[in-house]
Amino acid sequence: MSQPPSYGPSPDQRPPQIWDTGVRPPRPPAAAPGFGPPPPAFYPPADGPGLPGDGSGPPRGGGAGARRTALIITLALVLVAGLGTAGWLLAGGEDRPEGAPLPKHRTASRIAWDEPVPMLEDGVQPTSGTWFTDRYVAKALPNKVIAYDLASGDRAWTVPLDGVVCATSTEAVAGRAAVQHGEGCRKLTVIDLEKKRELWTDELHDPTDPENFSEGELALSEKLVVLASGSGSAAYRIDNKKKVYQDRGYLEDCSLSAAAGAESGKSLLVVASCGEAGGRQVWELDPETARRKNVWDVPDNLDVTNILSTSPPVIALQSQQAESVEYILRLRPGNRKPTKISVGEKGQYLCANDSPRCADIVVTDDTVYLSGPTHESYGDGATLMNEVVAYDLGTGKSKRLLEPDNKRELEPVAVLDGDLIAYEPPTEEKGGVLLRYDAETGKRSVYERHPDWSSERESSIEQDTVPLLHRGMFFLAAEEIYSREEGESPKPLIAAFR
Repeated sequence: MSQPPSYGPSPDQRPPQIWDTGVRPPRPPAAAPGFGPPPPAFYPPADGPGLPGDGSGPPRGGGAGARRTALIITLALVLVAGLGTAGWLLAGGEDRPEGAPLPKHRTASRIAWDEPVPMLEDGVQPTSGTWFTDRYVAKALPNKVIAYDLASGDRAWTVPLDGVVCATSTEAVAGRAAVQHGEGCRKLTVIDLEKKRELWTDELHDPTDPENFSEGELALSEKLVVLASGSGSAAYRIDNKKKVYQDRGYLEDCSLSAAAGAESGKSLLVVASCGEAGGRQVWELDPETARRKNVWDVPDNLDVTNILSTSPPVIALQSQQAESVEYILRLRPGNRKPTKISVGEKGQYLCANDSPRCADIVVTDDTVYLSGPTHESYGDGATLMNEVVAYDLGTGKSKRLLEPDNKRELEPVAVLDGDLIAYEPPTEEKGGVLLRYDAETGKRSVYERHPDWSSERESSIEQDTVPLLHRGMFFLAAEEIYSREEGESPKPLIAAFR
């Protein structure tokens, strides 16, 4: 590919990059087909502070007033209709209308329902796809997608898939999710969760191996689905399956190795490897056209291990000789200097799970919440605990240490009305707890407490799952499932608390 004109200060004129390692990263190549011309390469300005960040964080939770109003109106309509009860609001099932509010959140909550893992003949199968709509939670199983009623846990619908699931999108956008599956992982399917059906399927072809296609990463916006794979990457228009970008994977000058979107559908990030040396770049894509909006170079001796957030754009990095994440970077548009966070030993287990859903970290537009290292609890060497560290995305410095309520481990889960929700898993004697930390003060309060009498069961469920929060309702969802011996009690695929 032809090289673009040089941008920004020369190497001996510009100030040091915060991720400089003595090796100047290559300039971005000309745009791949469909992505349009590249913007200037990423370099910090010669002088002067950058402008405030323009990222918009996760949508604020809540809407309690609207839900209460909807509930009152619904109850009134039921009474007028002469049904005499609003039991369907609590019981779920097919009589509960689309978008009906869930029962009010209770501080004293318990396991409302769970779905057992299906029997596998042998081995391990990924089940990382967990997607929510107003009414359903859908799970990707080895050869199907099954949806369950949020309120009751009843099986609502199933979309069969041809062959085993290889990869799924982390997010569902506008009620749609994506799955890579089939023999040799050679099929890509978009599922409409609202209409409960397959939207379309495309056959994937690797020019070097017709029988197989490398497991990739999937991301969605409102208009596009992106597949990043070493066998070949593509961006499709969801409404008509038209490709607006395609490469041949490792045979191309630039190929995509990772992709991430957001539930808002407003942002897309991909990691690209360019040139014979495979220099890493991060591309921000226009969520409607897939054209490149911003490009950031990554030095040759650092790898992007995960895209932690797309809005704001935040990535995890480590050197090639390291065994875990070393840095977190908040990228900024144009030539503005990124924010660098050195996590040290705190990154030891960050994104250690094989799923694209990176556990133990929550990102807002101004803060990163990260699980700190586990250590012996103060005054009790027999108990292990950890804190959650809050880092400022503007300065890169730690601004707060959030402690658990008890001497336990603590895992960040989600942000609700700007506040962090974190999970204290259960012990054999004590039920789990969801804690709420005020965004301004860090003050701790109990958001949800689970009963002690079910602590043993909750502890069994909590292993090998990720904690999720949807509309104030807490879930534990399996990221992978295992074969089990005959007579062995099955673990839940997903469990809901209310």
